[in-house]
Amino acid sequence: MEQTKSLERICIDGVCHCDFRLTITDCEESQGLWYVHAIHASFAFVTALIGIALFGYRVGVKKYQFWFMEPTLKGGRIRPRPIEGMLLISFFYNTFRSFSSLYLLLDIAPDNLVARTFIFEFPWPFGYGAVVVYLNSIAQTVAQSRTIGCSWLPCSPRSVDAVGTLLFFLPFLLNNAFSIPIGIIGQSDPTTAIILTRVLDIAWFFLNAFLFVAVFFSAARLIRILGSRAHGKAQNLDDVPGGIIRKVEMIVLLFSLCLVGFAFFLLFFGAMRDHIITHKIGNITLALLWMNWGASSCFISQFVLVVNPRFFPNLVGSSRSYGQSTHHYDGINTSMDDQYIGGGVTLDAVTGTLPNDDDAILHAIQLKQQK
Repeated sequence: MEQTKSLERICIDGVCHCDFRLTITDCEESQGLWYVHAIHASFAFVTALIGIALFGYRVGVKKYQFWFMEPTLKGGRIRPRPIEGMLLISFFYNTFRSFSSLYLLLDIAPDNLVARTFIFEFPWPFGYGAVVVYLNSIAQTVAQSRTIGCSWLPCSPRSVDAVGTLLFFLPFLLNNAFSIPIGIIGQSDPTTAIILTRVLDIAWFFLNAFLFVAVFFSAARLIRILGSRAHGKAQNLDDVPGGIIRKVEMIVLLFSLCLVGFAFFLLFFGAMRDHIITHKIGNITLALLWMNWGASSCFISQFVLVVNPRFFPNLVGSSRSYGQSTHHYDGINTSMDDQYIGGGVTLDAVTGTLPNDDDAILHAIQLKQQK
């Protein structure tokens, strides 16, 4: 049995199998992988459009700030709003991911491995960064609390700045440090290129695993804090505007599943690359999951932002009255009508009932500290 390996394909007795990340032509899975990339290119593009529309509505129409415009040493200087930051950065992620599939569908520059490896790897730090920005924004808010901030997060806003900046930019540096050299030596030394690809996959596995732990445990701690407030004197969540507990629960659950999924894909593919690529059904199935996992997470998170929180199971076991209520905190007057009645999902739901996660969380924490 004659077997030849390259960065893009594995050929056995003249039958070639594609690495779906770099090519979809001249292999046993070509037709199936073409449909996978066509579905992904369309889905990611639609998700990008929805995300930028929500971002534009919140910032352009409702005039919510993308960046906290009055940074102080107390509050830290890296202060993008969590929802706006997540929507904007995930827009870039989905746009570049859609382009990467379109690049393979059109089979542009098939011999240019530098371009192919770079175009495939370039979008991933944006997806990772969207999660980091959301977590960093919430962390900055909680770090302002002297009584609970140090128990589960860096103890000062400046520390949060440093950790958040490192986590955001590290994947960009890592990807460029590997993807460009992999492409350069991909044809002249495919064995080394494949080894470097596996090293990059393992590095991404640890990045995803670390961020999953950070997201899961910090959010679990935050939800317990908010839940303890909800179980206090007020038996509804009026102290926490817009069903913030349920929203945070659902977004964190999505982030956790997304990160765990990618960590599994990376570890599984890195360990069994040859077996997966040469198994036609396994190759196409993993490609379908891998290519659409991130876009699906972004799409569902957008749905979470506009749907009535009462449709979500509340993991802390509290209830919410969605009637008229008004909140005053940190100079913000937030009036919340029961905008979901008879509708379920509206653009105003994205803005009227959930002005900003960090504002609502800070308000709830301040009330807890006053007890």
